[in-house]
Amino acid sequence: MKLTVIHDGFEPGSALAEMVSHGWPNVVASLKTLLETGEPLPADA
Repeated sequence: MKLTVIHDGFEPGSALAEMVSHGWPNVVASLKTLLETGEPLPADA
């Protein structure tokens, strides 16, 4: 299975785009863990 996340609509060089791009790996990791174990990662992970 492959999941592609596209979060677009940001202005080039946007500081907001930079900030949210660091959050996606955590969201995807928690989703992966949820699918594999039935439990999400702890919020502080």
